[in-house]
Amino acid sequence: PRRSVALSISVYTTGHQGLVALRESRGLAVSPTDEEILEAQRILALDGIFAETASAASAAAAIKLGRRKEIDPASTLVCVITASGLKMPDDARRSLPDIPVVPPDFEEYKKALEKVYRIHLD
Repeated sequence: PRRSVALSISVYTTGHQGLVALRESRGLAVSPTDEEILEAQRILALDGIFAETASAASAAAAIKLGRRKEIDPASTLVCVITASGLKMPDDARRSLPDIPVVPPDFEEYKKALEKVYRIHLD
């Protein structure tokens, strides 16, 4: 088994629990790469959700399954995000944009949000 940026769900810590749940539910599983997990973390951050890498793994798996067309686009999908990216900020630094330094002016703050994070405050 390989180590992962999603440490708390890696095979080394809780992999056996995931396998039990997968077998009991007759579910489907994929193994997103570290790069896919960090990309999902970045996508979630753009929507204002700063997820820890293990939490972002559920979104990474959903994205991967969607790209493979293994998820019906009309279905409802829930990705559980239980931990904040503040838990392991070094991982986030690898995939998220640098935090901008902004003067204490609300208009400058709004410009930075739009430029860096694509967040528009109107």
